[in-house]
Amino acid sequence: EGLHGDFTPLEGSSVEMEELLVVRSGQKEDSTSRMWNSSGGEMQCDRELDLVPDCTVDKAAEGGPQPSSACDGSVKSGPTRHDVLDASLEACKDRTRPHEASKRRGKARKPTRTLVMTSMPSEKQNIVIQVVNKLKGFSFAREVCDTTTHVLTGNPLRTLNVLLGIARGCWILSYEWVLWSLELGHWISEEPFELSNYFPAAPLCRLERVLSAGRYQGTLFADQPVMFITPASDPPRAKLRELVLLCGGRITRILHQAGIFIGPSQGKRKATATYLSETWILDSVTQHKVCAFDNY
Repeated sequence: EGLHGDFTPLEGSSVEMEELLVVRSGQKEDSTSRMWNSSGGEMQCDRELDLVPDCTVDKAAEGGPQPSSACDGSVKSGPTRHDVLDASLEACKDRTRPHEASKRRGKARKPTRTLVMTSMPSEKQNIVIQVVNKLKGFSFAREVCDTTTHVLTGNPLRTLNVLLGIARGCWILSYEWVLWSLELGHWISEEPFELSNYFPAAPLCRLERVLSAGRYQGTLFADQPVMFITPASDPPRAKLRELVLLCGGRITRILHQAGIFIGPSQGKRKATATYLSETWILDSVTQHKVCAFDNY
């Protein structure tokens, strides 16, 4: 129906699907699945499935090809029957080796796109895993990385995975996209399920990524002074640094080089520097604009 209404699955589809699919347990807290409020440092933990490392969903068929029937010919004259059988079997092996090597290469190949789940209970996570196993095309990753193209969220909460997905120009989608894709038997268009109402920057960064030549690089913080992120910052310093760099900002670890200080600061403050809370970065990335300093 679109982003302003509720998604209503086809009659007897989503409920039956969730009842038929086997639900497995297994959850683990992850730093990138915490939700930070725009008002400050409050956070809500969100549990994510403990995925097996290097998990891939695209499996090749087991077993090798059968020898060709062309090897079962009769010999009128020449070598003995024993020699002919040996030669025929060797010829069959030569023919099957390229096919076996091809199968091994196919089995080793993994999908080049990764999908990240966030703000999603274990029941829904397991449904997503089973749908991906059926429709193929994705590997799973715990955190957003270079190969991530889709961030799937069970609830529209602002987690670090969502923010990193926005900064990298990924699709930020609702869980219903998976259910409707299963209903129709293939991956359907993502656009009707994009959470642009909650994350206005998501479609803007995604289009920038599509139009960019080569590796996508945001420019949100490109015109801002050099930033220093304090070690006690929350979200963690490393994740804030990644966000700023993805958005074209500059980071330093030398205090006197910084024009903006992010996070709790101790000691004497520089009169020429600006001191802001971590939320300034989060809100700016969410809205795809540099927010005014006064509010932070």
